[in-house]
Amino acid sequence: MSERFENIGKVIKVYGGGKVDILVQQLSACASCHASCSMAGEKAEKIFTVNTNLDLKEGDTVKVSIDNSNVKKSAVISYLIPTVILVFLATILQYLGIKDIFIAFSSLGILVLYFLILKFILKNKNVDIAVEKIN
Repeated sequence: MSERFENIGKVIKVYGGGKVDILVQQLSACASCHASCSMAGEKAEKIFTVNTNLDLKEGDTVKVSIDNSNVKKSAVISYLIPTVILVFLATILQYLGIKDIFIAFSSLGILVLYFLILKFILKNKNVDIAVEKIN
């Protein structure tokens, strides 16, 4: 069995038919450290819309989990591939003698195109998010 990334969340909206919105607080590693530095307490909130067969009500506390392989795949798609594309494109254009300003705009344009294509491809793809009610 593969490991899963888990976090605690709160049901904030119930749509019916098993569809719910869950608010999850994302805490960075610095948020758990009590040293007084400028990064301490950094957190963000994410809302996930999930289909589940559990009988959930607004305000219920739930454990949300996702397979680690999906998390790693998302990180590669979101960070590593665009970085490789940028470095490759900038290197090729620099080698061809293109001016820096055109390299910058070309890099920005290729990134916008990459993420638009990615959004179109992944538009209807569902990620397996498991929800477990906590009493």
